[in-house]
Amino acid sequence: MSTTGFRPVGEVEVDGRRRISMARLGIGIHENDRFRVEMANDGTLRLIPVATITKQELKVLANPELMASIREGIEQARKGKTTAIDFSQYLDDDEAE
Repeated sequence: MSTTGFRPVGEVEVDGRRRISMARLGIGIHENDRFRVEMANDGTLRLIPVATITKQELKVLANPELMASIREGIEQARKGKTTAIDFSQYLDDDEAE
């Protein structure tokens, strides 16, 4: 496996619960960061940072017209061109609490 672009950042030890603490490396990894893990035939592990989104979010991002509408709405809100609307009449009694 090629190591082009990789650099050593430290060494960690697996604990009794088979975990590795990335905090000990001091490389700017934060709580709740997510990674895809790849393993080569020689046992080399690679962590690839990922952002997981829902299928609904993916559908929105893949729809150029909808994205344009959302951007327009955000721009209007930024300029203060918004109107407050009360939707509480559409809630069930259980949801209104």
